[in-house]
Amino acid sequence: MELADRVINQKELLWNKDWKKKPIIFWGCGNNAKIVKRLLEKKGIAPTAFCDNNPILVGGEIEGVRILSYEQVVEQFDDYCIVLTVAINNAIPILDQLESAREKKPVFHMEKPFKVDEDFLEYDYMIGNMDRFEEVYNMLEDEKSKDIFVTCVNFKLSGNKMELMKYVDGDTFFDEKIIPLKADYSFVDVGAYTGDTLLRFYGFCRGKYEQIYALEPDKGNYNALQHLVKFGRLNNIHLFNVGGWDTKTELTFFTLANNDERHFDSPNFFKGMEDTIPNSLNIQKEMYIEEKIEVDTVDNLLQGAKCDVIKINALAADFQVLRGSRETIKKYKPVIVGEYGTQKEYLLDMIKYIKEIEPTYKIYLRQKMIFGDCKTVYIATV
Repeated sequence: MELADRVINQKELLWNKDWKKKPIIFWGCGNNAKIVKRLLEKKGIAPTAFCDNNPILVGGEIEGVRILSYEQVVEQFDDYCIVLTVAINNAIPILDQLESAREKKPVFHMEKPFKVDEDFLEYDYMIGNMDRFEEVYNMLEDEKSKDIFVTCVNFKLSGNKMELMKYVDGDTFFDEKIIPLKADYSFVDVGAYTGDTLLRFYGFCRGKYEQIYALEPDKGNYNALQHLVKFGRLNNIHLFNVGGWDTKTELTFFTLANNDERHFDSPNFFKGMEDTIPNSLNIQKEMYIEEKIEVDTVDNLLQGAKCDVIKINALAADFQVLRGSRETIKKYKPVIVGEYGTQKEYLLDMIKYIKEIEPTYKIYLRQKMIFGDCKTVYIATV
């Protein structure tokens, strides 16, 4: 079946339905709810009320909109629709709750489709560039990858991530069904955080590897990464307190003044912290800072050293990192893994760029629940 026949119908988008004329209840009061509120206001949709299971929040307001319990919603409104404005893993128990309550009203899930851009993939843009979408679709190696690509595009168009949950298979970038197991891998970890993925790779290769190179720009996360390597007595690991990019330069980095005691994955090169840090961390605005940090390319840092596997999960700088790894990829043809579709601008470029560097790459998409985040992962192998 052609891609054009599988994309969600424009009439099915929330803002094109008649239901938007009804009272709209946003279920969830965290950071995601505020982001969704801004997204949908651009489409002419505003919440009538918020809803939450936390009794401490009920009775309060968010930006002048009241917060109700579910029981109050049922009591106060005869007709309504519910928009689940929580991360997908938190939406599942709410759906179970609504099913138990025999809720018959329309229920949607809504999550920000891109890591940085507060925007949807525009339907007119997709239709106008269908040949480009088809080209990427046909580059994928198997039917499962194509199914996930279609579902991912539908998520980018609609904000509804629910359908992607049906494809979740595993909790790591290193899918053993696709990536061959070897005892002499040299691994490059771009966006190493505090070492979480490094440990997953260690488990994947059964502790047998040649070298590991890990890049992490955030100072607090980097300190934790150093401690992991030191106290875990891990050998042949080379750490770089730099960000991955497509050139060696200095960039503005949005982070915290002191996050040695707080480790989270929201430091970034693209936007301020107040819209990306979860409310649950209780971090005050005056704690956010902008600092200049060094970024560099994988090609420069490795200086020609062997690379067998490269993982890129760099908070939406993924395509820039990929461009900065071009010579390494051309020379060694490593397995490349990363999150697909983090930036709207490069949605169609990532897979095409990999195939341009090395046409023999086979590219797969898989859906993984990695550290609580439902990610569309690309895996490129030769």
